[in-house]
Amino acid sequence: MTNRQFLPVGANAALAVIHFTVYVYQFLILPLWLLPLNASWGWTLVPLAFMHNPYWSLIHEAIHDLFHPAPGINMLFGRAAAVAFGAPFRILRLSHLLHHKLNRTPMEATELFDPSKNSRLRAAPGYYMQILGGLYLVELLSPILFFLPRSGFEPITSASSNRRV
Repeated sequence: MTNRQFLPVGANAALAVIHFTVYVYQFLILPLWLLPLNASWGWTLVPLAFMHNPYWSLIHEAIHDLFHPAPGINMLFGRAAAVAFGAPFRILRLSHLLHHKLNRTPMEATELFDPSKNSRLRAAPGYYMQILGGLYLVELLSPILFFLPRSGFEPITSASSNRRV
């Protein structure tokens, strides 16, 4: 028996339906129907903000092929869920899997610093910038990369390939 046989498929599907319903409300019903009637409906978004992290957890399961035993359903759900999440699934998947590959390396361990190279005082601003929004800013701006011509990727790929891990 494999671990895939023990996946909570029913619970995952139920949570996916709940989250997709919330996103239909958030992106269609609220702005097109309710907000024009009364701007106070905007306050209904406040409790929905708390559902964002659990939704990422479902995408995370799809990234690791653990949402459903069938790989095709994982990809289909992952892509559909990423659309509602507002990010390309391919970038989410690649960056997250790279996170696992590079975990605990100097390239990714933003919370580590070498005292022989700089002090805590010099390392702190970069650390807090990364923790308090840098990662999210990169994820927010990443879709812009798809509008670059192929030649626009060369500086990005050459810079990352020259980094030592």
